[in-house]
Amino acid sequence: MEPESVSGSEKRRDSLTLSTQAEEVLFVGFNQDHGCFAVGTTTGFAVWEADPLKLRFKREFDGGIGIVELLYRTNILALVGGGPRPKFPPDLLVLWDDYRTTKLAELQFTSDIKSVRLTRDRIVVAVEGKVYIYQFADLALVQTLTTDTNPKGVLAVASDGVRIFVACPAPAAQLGSVIVQSFNLRTGQPANKIIAAHKSGIGQLALTRDGTKLATASVNVRFLTHNAHTNTTHSTPIIQHTTGYRCICVG
Repeated sequence: MEPESVSGSEKRRDSLTLSTQAEEVLFVGFNQDHGCFAVGTTTGFAVWEADPLKLRFKREFDGGIGIVELLYRTNILALVGGGPRPKFPPDLLVLWDDYRTTKLAELQFTSDIKSVRLTRDRIVVAVEGKVYIYQFADLALVQTLTTDTNPKGVLAVASDGVRIFVACPAPAAQLGSVIVQSFNLRTGQPANKIIAAHKSGIGQLALTRDGTKLATASVNVRFLTHNAHTNTTHSTPIIQHTTGYRCICVG
């Protein structure tokens, strides 16, 4: 029975916990404007409003979903299987239409998918050692970027409506550097730059919504911010020389 005096935030936390207590959570991720987030579990996925916390919809499958990438607040999602009994193979990206509860398209890869990002114009997929960039409209491969091994699928994508920006770890020969790849949607012109961010490997990345600023964290939990279009670094380290810690998100 619910206690008589429970704060609103505690009630909301209980609601989220109770809705997933019979399942194992495999993934949690926000949409592009951080107004919603998706939870992938061993039995499907759910999409929640962030504030106020409210369940939008939930889908139960006969297998796990290890990645759920939202396309803003539309009915289109990208799904990848996960967990001990994945619903889909972990090397298969499924574009899912939740209005019709059916697959729209599939993209098959030769190794497991580590992360996925969507914009209205691009699908960006990270596998170990590579990032693949596709046009959303026809699933045509636009570009392939070679990265560090990147087992966690570290990847950041942003769009200002005219340009799309993709940030990912540079190859091992440039340890601690970040590739920032941009595309002009009007001209189709790509641009590429390398930012030397850290002396150790890249642990996490985040771009501002318009792609102008890049935040990086090394595997040693050292945080920096950068101008994504110049070589200017804007901050000093927040945390250094830590052991036993891993950065799971920057924003």
